[in-house]
Amino acid sequence: MATLKRERRDSDAQDELLPLAIRTLTINGKRLTPAFYKQISEADLIDETTAELRGTPLGHFHLHTKECPDVPHRHVLWGFETQLHLATIVSRQDDTRYQSQADLSTQKQRQYISLLTLTLALAGHSPTIEWMSEDRRKIQISGYTLYSSATVGDLLESLEKARTQQKEDTRIWQEHQLSDETLKQGQAEAEALLEQLTSAGVEVAHPLRFQIDDFYYDNYLTINRWYRYPAEANREDALLYWQVKDHWQRKQQESPFRERVEVILPSPRKAEHLRLILAERILQEHIEGTRKMAEQFIQSVTPKKASKTNALSTIEQLDPDNLWRAFEQEKLRFEAYTEAWDHHLSDIHAVGQLFLV
Repeated sequence: MATLKRERRDSDAQDELLPLAIRTLTINGKRLTPAFYKQISEADLIDETTAELRGTPLGHFHLHTKECPDVPHRHVLWGFETQLHLATIVSRQDDTRYQSQADLSTQKQRQYISLLTLTLALAGHSPTIEWMSEDRRKIQISGYTLYSSATVGDLLESLEKARTQQKEDTRIWQEHQLSDETLKQGQAEAEALLEQLTSAGVEVAHPLRFQIDDFYYDNYLTINRWYRYPAEANREDALLYWQVKDHWQRKQQESPFRERVEVILPSPRKAEHLRLILAERILQEHIEGTRKMAEQFIQSVTPKKASKTNALSTIEQLDPDNLWRAFEQEKLRFEAYTEAWDHHLSDIHAVGQLFLV
């Protein structure tokens, strides 16, 4: 204990002695000196993985150098068993280790939500998608209100368009279906028509391609020349689009190839068969693309060392309720992690200042 002398300005008053506690650290009977202080190694006091303390905080020093961070901080001395370390303590918002864990947890939560969204869409549920920002979408599907990335939202929107178009083309085909014609027969006829067009050097595309496929849309606007079928149809009424497959032959006149198309497709009824099979192919492509993205999310949220029994199932076996619970568990886990981090920061800041002698 030391004393601090404070003088009064009143000439008749006596000096007053104030108590002042100066804490020093003694190791093996010797006080901590500046030379010894410089030899203490730096080590983090709060464990980044668990948010628990790795030792006991003993006090803090008000000693700073040019290597110190540019944010408010403390140099805390802490010990574990026979070891002494110094830790630079900053706020949670300024701690890159905490922020790294926050980013990982946020990413994992979003992956669970994206996987849940894709699983529901693959099960045939129709989504309602609302634009929230450049990279975020609000998705309502099967009673869930979910927030996911623009990539997932756009993928689901294209899948839903493909699914709706396939249903519509099936309905139109059934309305014009002959009494003795089956869907299987219509598909076989469409396959034969497609083969004839290919042999004639003609590529055909469903109008839906230009709405949901960037590659086809860009080609339509720039390099390639696509023609409508029937020829007199406007953009909204076209049953099909076609173009010459050989890039060099596209420079030839349109009429020779148009004649080939009209011979193979003499009536819109024939085109309806072909349109339906093209719509089904587009739908299957988008289902497969959605499955691949879902499988990527499964790999992302499954621990690398997880056993087969703990690993997530295939798409068909995923339970949406289990995915939602996994999301909530991760959210609660990180909330507890943050609470523990803040609690230990409070304990660390409560230790007194140490002095070197």
